[in-house]
Amino acid sequence: VLARAWRHRRAGTGPPAGTGTGLTDRHFTALERLIDTGRGGAIIQLPGGWTAERVREVVRLRGPAPERGTDPAGHALRVRRLRPPGRLDRGGYRIEARWTSGALARRRLRTAPGAIEHFDATGIQGSLVVRSARSDERFVPFGRSRATRLGRFLGRQRVERQVRGNPTVLADAVGILWVVGVRRSARAPVTAGTRRALRVHAERHD
Repeated sequence: VLARAWRHRRAGTGPPAGTGTGLTDRHFTALERLIDTGRGGAIIQLPGGWTAERVREVVRLRGPAPERGTDPAGHALRVRRLRPPGRLDRGGYRIEARWTSGALARRRLRTAPGAIEHFDATGIQGSLVVRSARSDERFVPFGRSRATRLGRFLGRQRVERQVRGNPTVLADAVGILWVVGVRRSARAPVTAGTRRALRVHAERHD
């Protein structure tokens, strides 16, 4: 019943959901407890930014709705929150994030450069979001020590016109972590001391 409810609620928002597409035994156990306890107000985090919440006698499944946020300069931007483990579609990309160990991240740092990036968990501040970016935003590209305007940086890269004109970025409360598909920032690098890391995979699907 729970698997059917999960598939029904996610219909039209992505691939068919079920036991083989994100929900684990841990999720099903937590959902069963939510139903059995009868306590309202409890919230369970599910894959893809979805949540389950008991409201009186009803358990509601809610998807990751677009949110209104601001960039570091205070400009309003339309953003999508990314809660690991989870995924979302934005700007022609399917972006998936999950936590992994520092040791595993170090072994896979050179895996699919440009499509997969790893970040030290301790260097991430606040919530993760995927959003469009302004050309006048500044970030420090990986391998450099000085900040540059995003528009100027992209103008010097061999990227598609669509990407240059409407870049998609992964960001936190401080600013840009990754210009998706182009270059990560110098923030939150994985080092020999990294114990926990964030793995983010971006795949074009348009």
